[in-house]
Amino acid sequence: MLRRSAHFGLVWAVLTAIAWLACTGCNSPAQNPTGSQPPAQVVTVSEVTSADVPIVSEYPAQTYARNSVEVRGRVDGYIDQWKFRPGQQVNSGDVLYVLDQRPYEAAVAQAQGNLAQSDADLEFARKQVALLQAEANLAELNSLQLVLPTMTFDRELRLGRPAAACSSSAI
Repeated sequence: MLRRSAHFGLVWAVLTAIAWLACTGCNSPAQNPTGSQPPAQVVTVSEVTSADVPIVSEYPAQTYARNSVEVRGRVDGYIDQWKFRPGQQVNSGDVLYVLDQRPYEAAVAQAQGNLAQSDADLEFARKQVALLQAEANLAELNSLQLVLPTMTFDRELRLGRPAAACSSSAI
């Protein structure tokens, strides 16, 4: 039982100290409204004058045109020159861009080279045909020259003139 009363006395002493600190804290000069006043703020004063002032309002926004047109090229290439300024009025048929001409000029030169090569191949083929035709005509002529004496020799032999056949074959 003695222990209980010792605990009770200790609890009573702690509660009394807390109450005393709470009551003395209310009398501090920081929480006392009758204490010292804070310093006054510095205020600048200007005189009012009458003047014309333009009314300007700025708002963050974006605007879009009611009529917009998407421009697409029909050919590929690099833009060499712009012939208009953004927002400028343009009409149908106006030149808007000038493309780099070098790739197109190279393609035209290559096509012209291919055409010249094909023309040369055609001319060569025609000359080859003419040469082969001439060789065929010569071969036909030579075969006729060989066939004619052979035919004469065979005819003479059939007619029974071997001496005439020998003389005709010598020709």
